[in-house]
Amino acid sequence: MKTKAMKIVTSVVAVLLVLGLLLGIGAGVLYTFAASDLEKKLTDNLNELRKQLAALEQEKTALAEEQARIEASKTEIGATISDLTDQLTELAEREASLLDEKTNLDLCMNVTLEQLSVTQQLVEELNVQIAQRTRELLDAEEQEAAQYALFKTRLRAMYENESVSEIEMIFSASSLTEVYVRLEAMSDIARHDRAVMKRLAEMRAYIAELKAGLEADRAEARAAEDNLLRYEAELSEQTELLSKLLLRLNEESEESIAALEDAEALEALFELEFQAKLAEIAAKELEIAAAQTDVQKTSEAITAEKAAETARQAARAARAAAEAAAAKAKEAAAKAAKEAAAKAAAAAAAAKTTANSGGSSGSSGSSGSSASVGKLTWPCPGYTSISSYYGMRTNPVTGVYRLHNGIDIPAPKNAKIVAAAAGKVTLVTFSKAYGNYVVVTHSGGMQTLYAHMTTATVSEGDQVSAGQQIGKIGTTGNSTGYHLHFTIMINGSSVNPLKYLG
Repeated sequence: MKTKAMKIVTSVVAVLLVLGLLLGIGAGVLYTFAASDLEKKLTDNLNELRKQLAALEQEKTALAEEQARIEASKTEIGATISDLTDQLTELAEREASLLDEKTNLDLCMNVTLEQLSVTQQLVEELNVQIAQRTRELLDAEEQEAAQYALFKTRLRAMYENESVSEIEMIFSASSLTEVYVRLEAMSDIARHDRAVMKRLAEMRAYIAELKAGLEADRAEARAAEDNLLRYEAELSEQTELLSKLLLRLNEESEESIAALEDAEALEALFELEFQAKLAEIAAKELEIAAAQTDVQKTSEAITAEKAAETARQAARAARAAAEAAAAKAKEAAAKAAKEAAAKAAAAAAAAKTTANSGGSSGSSGSSGSSASVGKLTWPCPGYTSISSYYGMRTNPVTGVYRLHNGIDIPAPKNAKIVAAAAGKVTLVTFSKAYGNYVVVTHSGGMQTLYAHMTTATVSEGDQVSAGQQIGKIGTTGNSTGYHLHFTIMINGSSVNPLKYLG
């Protein structure tokens, strides 16, 4: 009965070993397929990143050409502004010359105005003098007419009495006294007639003189009026010339100033466009650098994954060989136990065989990578939530689908970051992807990485213990908020940190 029980136990153990071997092989095959799929995705991502990098390089080249065109336009505008500045300088000189001309015209206008005033005063005085002479002439002509009428009366009387001679008047006198009286009367009459004729002649000479003076005054007045008209024409011409001069000066000034303002505005516009292109180029350079970093990391991830797959295949082969050897050893042990049971007591041999089988199974269950679970210290005390787990994901910053080789632990700014285990600080640096980060090397081929720090509180070469502060929470590098990116690497390959953290 005990021998039969031992046979059953041996059979069960053999079946379990075969099933374990088959499950290991199946898991290895599935893992190989998964690793191959991961490598394909990584390769596809790498090719896509390289395409994006090439496109970014082309965009950068196009931006550089546009920048060169804008720079040439700026140079051309600068030359235009220089020409306009020279034109304004020349215009300023012309303006000064025109202002001198204006000053001279103002002087000429002042002189002309003075001449015009004097001439107007002269014309007024001549008009007064002409009016006075005209009145005197009219009076003289009236007096001359009266004298002439008197003279004609005397002539008529003389003509009517020409038959009476002086001798007759003498001989007809009755006495010497009457003769004397008659002679005296005749003498008075003769003197009176001569006086009348003289006054008439003098009056006519005076009238002729008045007429001559009046004509001279009128001629002088006409000349003065002509001069007045000439001065007025000159003044009008000078005023018109000055107006045209000022108008031309204003037009040229406004045109040159407007052209200069347009050129300066265009220059400012080109400067803004130039600065915008520089900013675009700088942004493209950052994108290119980030893409190059992603390409490099993806290439490194592919290389690491290939190496890990090679190592896993070797481990699977070794594990299969070990399991086969263990199976053979168990078969040999079972055979030996069977032979021993035939020689010894069936109950003792069966009990011993059962005890040996149970101990071997327990030893097998304790092997594997899970043996280290719970041995590492949580790297961000007091903050245990996880915003992004280990595995494939789309990067929230770059938008690239790739392996996230750690876990993200959100926490407030400057919260404490501690070492997960005792070790040596081998790297304290900065990168565009991780920002400020620290790497601690531990025993057994393990390394831990702490990224996106505000600042590190340790230096390269420092020895740290588990739970010792090594930095502060930040959001440096490619980060969308304050958190700790925590990575565990075994022999250079990343593993899921949750398998090692408590």
